Amino acid sequence: MTIADTVYEKLKTAPPEIAKEVLDFLEFLEAKAQQQADKPARSWDEFMGCLKDSKVFEGDPVEIQRKMRAEWDREWDK
Repeated sequence: MTIADTVYEKLKTAPPEIAKEVLDFLEFLEAKAQQQADKPARSWDEFMGCLKDSKVFEGDPVEIQRKMRAEWDREWDK
């Protein structure tokens, strides 16, 4: 028996308000799936350079890396 068969069997004996709720939920899931399908695929190219003017990354890259590692080490020590 498939999942669809099982759902159908349960819905046959469910009260109408439950069947309506299941139908509403299925329609919601279909609409959500359609919205996802309609969205254009995002590319990593969109994100390239978006942090170039960030104050967080100003200065010496090696020093920035040291500070980040020290911060991560503090988190691990908790």
